[in-house]
Amino acid sequence: DVQCGIHFGFRTEMQSKFGCRAGGLLWNLTGNVVFPLLPLVCVVDGVLTGGRRFCVLHGGVPVDCPGQVAPINIDEDISRIDRVRQTLQATHDFHSHVMFNMLWS
Repeated sequence: DVQCGIHFGFRTEMQSKFGCRAGGLLWNLTGNVVFPLLPLVCVVDGVLTGGRRFCVLHGGVPVDCPGQVAPINIDEDISRIDRVRQTLQATHDFHSHVMFNMLWS
């Protein structure tokens, strides 16, 4: 998300490589258009997996989410996440906690 990109230097890197004007434009497009379109998880299944279904994600498996009463459901819980949200330590509600852990744990 935008706040993580700023905090960890991605915006600064874009501006240093492309200049303040072009780098700023690219940064805005990346943070507000591209990041929300990227998948949070990839579900792998089919013949090559022996009939098993599993997910691949960047960070970790969300645990101890506020209000969590059952394991995270890929089809239901993850598909409901509003992707345009701050993830940097934004773990105050269920969906923010799930997204934060999936990206950064």
